[in-house]
Amino acid sequence: MSVGQTILSVPRLERSHSLAHRGAGKIAYPTYRVERVVRRRACPTRLAGPSCPAVGNIPSRFPDTRGGRYDFAPMVPQFALRLIFGMSLTWCLLPRKEVTSGFYRIQMLVTLGLSVLTALTLSHLNREDGPLRASTGFYALVIATAVGSFLGSVMWTLERRSAGLRYAVAVLLGSAGGLFLAARGQESLVPHWLEIASQLSGGWLIGGAISTMLLGHWYLTATGMALRPLQQFNTGLLIAIVLRIVLAGAVLIWAPWPPETTQKIWLSLRWAGLIGPLILTLMVFRVLRYRNTQSATGVLYAVDILIFLGEATAALLARDLNAPY
Repeated sequence: MSVGQTILSVPRLERSHSLAHRGAGKIAYPTYRVERVVRRRACPTRLAGPSCPAVGNIPSRFPDTRGGRYDFAPMVPQFALRLIFGMSLTWCLLPRKEVTSGFYRIQMLVTLGLSVLTALTLSHLNREDGPLRASTGFYALVIATAVGSFLGSVMWTLERRSAGLRYAVAVLLGSAGGLFLAARGQESLVPHWLEIASQLSGGWLIGGAISTMLLGHWYLTATGMALRPLQQFNTGLLIAIVLRIVLAGAVLIWAPWPPETTQKIWLSLRWAGLIGPLILTLMVFRVLRYRNTQSATGVLYAVDILIFLGEATAALLARDLNAPY
């Protein structure tokens, strides 16, 4: 076996029409021939040679899912950064006086876990034929975001709201800087400002949806809280949805339409993840008129599912078509 090659053997049974007779007048049994299909994954092109052939020279019956069309690994750190950005932006924009400190403590622990996930998967942003996106500075920024989330949760536990807000702003800036670094050197069919704006608005959308839904859950433990915070969080979510719709529409005008049928189906699901949450968010306002926070939280669950579906399909379209649909 040559250096740099891996062998994957797949047995395939093929029935033969020849019969093995064990004697005259006896029952004939069909025989089976075992054929082994060998798939070779060669070493990178820069190391190709006589002992290590290039990938394109070896036919394969199976798609290579590493670094190609079926590679979903780079989506994980980007999605986590967007979620951190959206949650921290929601904390900083909306009023905090009427919400108990325990809610923000748990929220910052969530961003701490997301920061750790980002640090563990950040290397997947690198590509052999592209710039080094997961640099040392990028790692330091993600680790600083994780530390800020931890210290912020401590401050909210100690009821030091002003200090907790400062750490929330630090988490917001760290995640925004991470999104800028993740988009650096990324190919796109739209202007760079529209690419960045789409990333940030998508982060506000998914992060705002998660924070609003979790705030609705928080009313189960903090039954004495007024409805005003949940109404304001829902208003912020509505603004995020409208902004995302505007930017997604601008991308449709700027970038070409998806050519394949599968991509057109993804695009329809992507817009279902925008129009559906818009309608359901308006329904939440009507539910809150009756002070029914549990029903409002159930509707917000459906909002989260549709938003995650829409953003996931948008990420698939962006990977294939280089446009932030």
